[in-house]
Amino acid sequence: MRGTPLLVVRRLAHEWPQTAILVACLAVSVLLPVAGRLLLDRYAESLRSRAAATPLVVGSAGSPIDLVLASLYFQKAELEPLPFAEVTALDQNRDLLAVPLCLGFTARGHPVVGTRLDYFEVRGLMAASGHLLQRLGDCVLGAAVAQELGIAAGDELFSDPREAYDLATAPPLKMRVRGVLAPRGTPDDEAVFVEVRTAWILSGLLHGHADAISMPATTIIGRDGGEIVLDEGIREYYEVREDNLAGFHLHGEEGSMPVSAILVFPRSERAGTIAEARLDEPESRQAVRPALVIDDLLATVVRVKRLFDGVVAVLVVVTALLAALVIALSIRARRGEILVMGAIGASPWTIRRVLAGEILAVLVAAIVLGAAGALVIAELGAGLIRIAAG
Repeated sequence: MRGTPLLVVRRLAHEWPQTAILVACLAVSVLLPVAGRLLLDRYAESLRSRAAATPLVVGSAGSPIDLVLASLYFQKAELEPLPFAEVTALDQNRDLLAVPLCLGFTARGHPVVGTRLDYFEVRGLMAASGHLLQRLGDCVLGAAVAQELGIAAGDELFSDPREAYDLATAPPLKMRVRGVLAPRGTPDDEAVFVEVRTAWILSGLLHGHADAISMPATTIIGRDGGEIVLDEGIREYYEVREDNLAGFHLHGEEGSMPVSAILVFPRSERAGTIAEARLDEPESRQAVRPALVIDDLLATVVRVKRLFDGVVAVLVVVTALLAALVIALSIRARRGEILVMGAIGASPWTIRRVLAGEILAVLVAAIVLGAAGALVIAELGAGLIRIAAG
């Protein structure tokens, strides 16, 4: 390296603290808008891809956004339940595939999703190890859950108590891990899946006792015809085993059991349009298209980002003006140095090239550093976005 480039490099290296500060300030002006744009694009892409794969979601009347975020992304939301009879009615329609979801439960902080085997088929989920759900009390872990908890197929996992100080709620359930799903980069990686009836155990609507006939006499408080009335203090099972499986029963009709939402997959566009019209009853339930709901949500996010972009634009202008002021003051402070360069034979054009080269080098370094930082932030944020959209 010789000539003007050598002079530029030597000058910037000599004043490296000032150069580093100037580059860092300018890099931030590049990093903020670029990182914001990349994160928003990835967030929107993640939300839209999952919403587009789910034609219709049915739930009780309420907020469509809460319904979609809870049923597709397993976000916490207070959803009024639907009776399981709604699922049974949809099962009679050969043009529709109905997949029930029971939500609101957790295991080690991860959402527990009660569903049917159809869910794994429509989402393209396969077991990387072990098997899918086979029996009451089984669970299947998403890839991220298994990795975080260090649990594999054949291990056990306890559900979280819904109310720590409410003795009337169902006790934690000791679930057998039947398998671990292959990673998909979707919210399914962060969930624990159980069968719908297992979710009813978690809610206390399905539980088991030992055979009433074999119960000690002290636990029998009365007889009504052929029925035996047991003491309410009998402890429910917290684990489903082969020897007590037959003792689990529903307290009520199956059609009255609750589901949080129903994913509906029409086999044709016409069937989907008809189903949406028939299922959307404003007073009792709603049938929404997740893609439209997510588009409305993202429209709100974009409006907020415009405000953020305005603030960033002001920051960029202020930073550019300060950088220009710093450069102008630096050139003025170097007047003696510039006179010496002229005295030893440097032409005015050479002096201008050296000064311009310094400014250009600082700008290029700031742009490269800012763009690289934005890409790193986008990559680090990609996992968090998948979870939130996750």
